[in-house]
Amino acid sequence: MLGDTISLTLDGVAVVVSKINQDQFTSEYLKRRTLDLVRLRIRHSKENPGNGKPVYDRHNVEITQEVFPVGDTPGFTRQAYVVVRNIPTDLDDDVGDLVACLSGFATKANAVKWVGWES
Repeated sequence: MLGDTISLTLDGVAVVVSKINQDQFTSEYLKRRTLDLVRLRIRHSKENPGNGKPVYDRHNVEITQEVFPVGDTPGFTRQAYVVVRNIPTDLDDDVGDLVACLSGFATKANAVKWVGWES
């Protein structure tokens, strides 16, 4: 289990989100701050594509930041998420290696390029 609180770092600041809901294979964490709200969702499910194709485990981790309106500036939402798909018999360490590979590539410098439409 991940725990009842998770510490995230957003813009160089620690944000401790607290678990507000847990249903079956999903957990939701939340931190409301003065200027925004930070939400973390972790969901697990099974894909059954049929036609003789294998069943896949699907894991989704999503962070949402709702920025509140200030004065004449309207509020807005930004979001980042990752989906991990693997067959149930896959080795956890090998799947973890692939996720760590993506995490290493998902640096702030690269993300700035992605949102600048570089590919």
